[in-house]
Amino acid sequence: MKHKIITQVETEIEIELPIYFKVTEFNAYFSLKENSAIIIWGDTAINISYFPDVYLRYLNEKTYMKITEAEFKTKLVQECNLLISKS
Repeated sequence: MKHKIITQVETEIEIELPIYFKVTEFNAYFSLKENSAIIIWGDTAINISYFPDVYLRYLNEKTYMKITEAEFKTKLVQECNLLISKS
């Protein structure tokens, strides 16, 4: 009889922060710095976190794409304006 189990592998990576990237599969943008992170989820959610390491796992997503700080800021302003227009 075969059984399935979920396993987890911890991987150590060398990365320079800050880093800006997006994951197109679920339309998310990330800004990770030493002690904080800003995440734009889809079109209506912006999160701030003081635990940026939690989001490093998204660097392994198949639709991961590195972006510039300017591109991230443009997206952040667009999303803020969208949220303001909906209120």
